[in-house]
Parts: sequence; C-alpha cells; structure tokens
Amino acid sequence: MSFFTRWRPVTPWPPSVPRAWQPWLASTDSLTARLSSAMPTPLSVVLTHEGTGLPAADEQHRLKQSGRRYMLTREVLLCCGHTPWVAARSVALLTPSAQQLLAGMGRTPLGHWLFTQPDTVRSPLEMTLSACSSIASPDLQPLIGRRSVFTHPRITLLVQEFFLPPMGMALALPPPGPMR
Repeated sequence: MSFFTRWRPVTPWPPSVPRAWQPWLASTDSLTARLSSAMPTPLSVVLTHEGTGLPAADEQHRLKQSGRRYMLTREVLLCCGHTPWVAARSVALLTPSAQQLLAGMGRTPLGHWLFTQPDTVRSPLEMTLSACSSIASPDLQPLIGRRSVFTHPRITLLVQEFFLPPMGMALALPPPGPMR
C-alpha cells in the first residue's frame, strides 16, 4: 500500500470534498459496523499483510515516535462480498501485548475489538486525498482516507482507512475533488 502524507483535520470540512462523504469520514463510531449496515452482502475481511516493519515518516510522527523503529503493521481489505470497499492499514507500537492482540485478530475486523473496549481513547480524525494507491485503485482514481490513533492500556494503534472506488459507486457517493 502506498502511503498518504498530506493529512488535515476533518474539521473544518474542506469545500472540495462533497458533504455526502461526511458520515463516512467524520463519524467516530465503528466503520466496520457502518459498512456492515450499508452493504447488501455480508462484510468480509481479507488480510493482506501482518508483521513488523518500518512505518512511513508520517505514521511514525503521528504515533509520537522519534528515530526509526520497527512497528507492527496490519493491512486488510474490508469487502462487500468479494469486492474491496475499504483498504485499512494499522500501525502499532511494538510491545508484547500489541503483538499478542494483533496476532489473534486474523480475519476479524479490528473495529470489533476496539469499539467494545471501554478504556479506549480515540484521537481526533484526520483526512487525506490522493490520486495513487498500489492496493486497489490501479486506474488512479482519487482515494479519500481517514485516520486516528486509538490508545488502550494494551495497545497504541494508528488506524488508517482508505475508501475505494467500488464503495463510492455502490453508495452513489460523488468523487472528491483535489483537497486544499
């Protein structure tokens, strides 16, 4: 997955992003639950990567880490049937409890765990727009994404979610313009 480095707060809402996207980008509830209720077929999860690696500079900065250090990474596709709707990338500090938690996730959406933990604190959401992604938009349609940091006693985790063109088409969401 290529990385998106121009992030901005969700508020104030940028004029170049149609308001129809606001429930998807600015909502602080579970994206997994929101997707499940919008999909005509059951949500499925495809695990595309899980392991350790060096995060992108903006990911490291967002997790308030200095110096280059290895972190846990997990990448999944959230699919409507077999069609990817969301590409998600999570980056966590490399701790034994984080390793244990993520290793046990498999094809379970991370949101199923995160949103049942009363001790979880979520940072304000950020959004980005890019014309490139190696994961699911080979035709270079603009992809819009959001991210936030979840802090829990067992894990500190940056969750980044990128909305893919099939989702926008299925839900009749207008394509976003260039974000300023």
